[in-house]
Amino acid sequence: MRPERIAGASALIVCAAPAIVHWRDRRGVVAVLAAIVPLAVFLAVDPGGGWRRGYFDGQLLASASGARGGGVGAWWFPLAVVVRRFWPGFPFLIVALWQARRNPPIRPLLYTCALVLAALCLPERKWGNHSYVVFPLLGAVAGVAASALLERTSDRAKAAVAAALAVVAVAVSASGLGTLVLRPPCPFSTVLADALRRLPAETPLDVVAGDRATAAAAAVALAAERDLVPSLETSLSSRSNSRFALIHRGVSLEPPWRPLADAAAGPSRSARRT
Repeated sequence: MRPERIAGASALIVCAAPAIVHWRDRRGVVAVLAAIVPLAVFLAVDPGGGWRRGYFDGQLLASASGARGGGVGAWWFPLAVVVRRFWPGFPFLIVALWQARRNPPIRPLLYTCALVLAALCLPERKWGNHSYVVFPLLGAVAGVAASALLERTSDRAKAAVAAALAVVAVAVSASGLGTLVLRPPCPFSTVLADALRRLPAETPLDVVAGDRATAAAAAVALAAERDLVPSLETSLSSRSNSRFALIHRGVSLEPPWRPLADAAAGPSRSARRT
């Protein structure tokens, strides 16, 4: 799913959560409803044709109902994304919870974050990048908590800490230590890049893998990044008429398929039907 589509759909959650928190303030509710009207009209008219069926039904509702094959089924997955990736702000969320006992103005923002996270846990199939929609709200909470601590710190100490953090950030970035925690580059942009670049847009391509979830993830990436038309297959003996295939490691290559010599390395191989 493309980032702009994720942001568009997830923005509804961000709009709805403050409205629920401020339900007694009817002006806020009216403003939120007015902001949603353009999207409702767009869905009803569907001027481009196929958007409602292809994205709203095929992706958004399919994720909510579990009809899609990709994503993660665990209900707590969005919470795990926040714990693993909202750094260095996560400790300040804990500070904000403690401060909320004596600071009532911060509570509506905490309630909004909780409602958004709860809504993100409802779909049957969840994606990590869907959870990023709550990060701006969490950043606001963390900022409020940090500001209360910074007010008690001298300007000299704040300047020294800021300079030290800048030096550490530059050193870590220049050292390449990030490669130890980041995932390896996608094979579609490395070992398979040359082979895929030769395929014209909208070329049919078989994605062959023993695990259907693996094949589905590859198909989504190929469709979004390379504008190809992938089809999921579990073996090369299918009746597909595609001349090209992407074969995941563990699937044996059988005639009439032959590997493309310049893209035979890595976790996946590209092949052509002779």
